[in-house]
Formats: sequence, structure tokens, C-alpha cells
Amino acid sequence: QRGIVSGWNGILGAAPRTQAAWIRTANTNSTGAIAGWGTLSDAGGKWSFTINSSGRIRQEVASGFLIGTAVVNDGQWHHVALAFPGGDITNAALYVDGQPDPPSSVDAQAVDTRDNGPAMVGVDNQNRYFRGAIDELRFYDRALSHTEILGIYQATNQAMGAWARRYFGNATVDWNADDDHDGGKLLLEYAMGGQPWIADAGRLSIQSDIQTDRLHIRYPRRADGTHELAYTVQVSADLATWSTLPPGDVSMAIDWDNPGFETVEIELDPPFGDDIKFFVRLHIAM
Repeated sequence: QRGIVSGWNGILGAAPRTQAAWIRTANTNSTGAIAGWGTLSDAGGKWSFTINSSGRIRQEVASGFLIGTAVVNDGQWHHVALAFPGGDITNAALYVDGQPDPPSSVDAQAVDTRDNGPAMVGVDNQNRYFRGAIDELRFYDRALSHTEILGIYQATNQAMGAWARRYFGNATVDWNADDDHDGGKLLLEYAMGGQPWIADAGRLSIQSDIQTDRLHIRYPRRADGTHELAYTVQVSADLATWSTLPPGDVSMAIDWDNPGFETVEIELDPPFGDDIKFFVRLHIAM
């Protein structure tokens, strides 16, 4: 989801910082900003973390920049990061998929990031939109080490952890709890785009029916590559024995009303024939 980070104007001045994110893009036409803030007119006053049209990480600071070597616009998920200890932008270190990314081009400039209002995600103050997906964007007020960045890259269940922190802070999360009493456990809320403090049972369901002698199934799930879950549609004739749904025609569509989610639609012949009642469920596992 692109937009303004309300209440946060970014890390300013020459203060140390680290930024990291998972990204996926196949764009080769233009520069796209992962995040940005600051001013354009002051030397060193801009802070724009981008992927250039050649598919390389580019950090711009107004009159200065640092460009990596690795190409990441191949349509696959990559972890990108920059650690800045302070001073000139040439002091920064770039990382791709947990490993150092040596600069292919640099233009020295002392960093002096200016306050120009809220920071932005997926776009910068030059209206350069990121064409692709961004996940698990992080900022730190210090320069992380290579070991720390590698640890972020290798970490598991980070999407679930970020979701839990958003709603529960540092509290221990019981994924079997139903805090809003709508019949959906926290794991289901996370998996299907629900809100843990709002009763929204309608969101937490799978829809199925027969249309022109074909079984149609529809359900929401987190966008491919942004989660650690396994979604499996299962069927049963007696509610006792369940089996995985046979392959069918599957399509996915972005859920524009719920950023980060997609709607899955499956169409196939009824697995038990036309005249037998059967049940359908969605099995979700970590």
C-alpha cells in the first residue's frame, strides 16, 4: 500500500539509520521509490530509497547518490537494505538478499536530510511510484551490521510477527484466541484479512456454490510471497474424512479493498458427482 506515514517525518539530519524491505518488481521503465522523505532543493536534504530502471538499489540524497550492483527487477522477491552510519552517503553499505552489494556508482554528498512533512512509502516527493510489491519495510535509528541484516533476511514468520505487533504491541499473542468474539481465531483473522478487535465474520469465510454443473469456490488470502501460511481447500462427504480438493481452474485477483490480499477463485467438476451432498472448508496452517 502506497502513501503517507502519518505522524513520522523520517530520520533527519546526518543521523545514522538503516532501512530494509522485501520487494518484488519486474519494472524496467523507470525509477520507483520504496520510501522517501526530505527536500529536493537542499544539497543532501533528500532521502529517497529507490530501485532504478536498471533494477539496482539507488539511494538519493540530493546532489549525491549510491547505486548498487545486483539486479533485482527480475520479478522475484528480494531483500534489500541500506545501513548508513552518518556523514557522507558514500559511507553507506548496501545489501541484497542478506549479502553486501558493492556500489557500481557513487556521487559523494554529505547527508543532511531535511524535514519536509511525513515520510512516504511506495512513492517519493518526485511522484516516482514503485511498480511492484513491498513487504516488511523496516527503519532503524542506527546502522545495522552485516550480521544483523543477514539475520533479518533469514528470519521466519516475520509477517505474522509484524501483524501481531501492530495490534498487540509487545504482548504475547495467542493465535487460538477470539478477542472480538466473531468466531474467528487470530490465525484466521491474520490469514483472511480480518481485524482482531472488530467482529467481521463475513470476511472470514469461504464461498462455494454450483454454477452450470461446476463447483465454484472463492476466498481471500494474503498475496503470494508475503506470508508463511499454507492455504489448502478440502472437501468431505461426511464431515469425518477430509481430502484435498482436486486440481481445477484457478485464478487470482488483487483485492483493492484490502491491500496485501488477493481473491482466489477455483472452478472444477464436483468431486463427488452431481447428486451427492458434500462439504468444503479452507485449511490454514503455519
